Amino acid sequence: SKQSNHISGIGDVSKPLSSKFPSLNYALTNSDIILLYFAASWCPESTSVSKKLEHLFSSPNSSLADKVLLPPNEAGSDPTKNTLSIVYISSDTSEDEMEGYIRSNWLSIPFDSLEKNDIKKHFRTCAKIEMQDLQIDPRRFEIPTILVIDSVTEAIISYTGVQEINQYN
Repeated sequence: SKQSNHISGIGDVSKPLSSKFPSLNYALTNSDIILLYFAASWCPESTSVSKKLEHLFSSPNSSLADKVLLPPNEAGSDPTKNTLSIVYISSDTSEDEMEGYIRSNWLSIPFDSLEKNDIKKHFRTCAKIEMQDLQIDPRRFEIPTILVIDSVTEAIISYTGVQEINQYN
């Protein structure tokens, strides 16, 4: 039988991500595919995934670096539609920690934004230490997690982005 990455019961399908989470609109509007990257600088598993993401999409010798949407202040007033956005959803303990961890071509949900927690609740994805504060029980995914989203349909293409990224050296 065919294996499926589809997990039913995640989020509210009647309400598209763009209307529910305005901070995702820039990525949804200006790229074809969005990687929602749930991680934290203090998490060793996140660090290895971040290094792979950086190697694949951010390093100067990467053939994919020019396919990644730049943050609004660096893209200018009229960004070119790109293939991919990487949106960091932080479980860091401070804004400084988060800012020090983000790569130059990653987008992020503001550290002190309520929307950051709402996105974590929507996808039931967070660090174990956040579960109680966010009232996420059971949790679907721990960190690091990469959810791959189609920007046109706003549907999740893959729940296994971390495993997919880890296949690259």
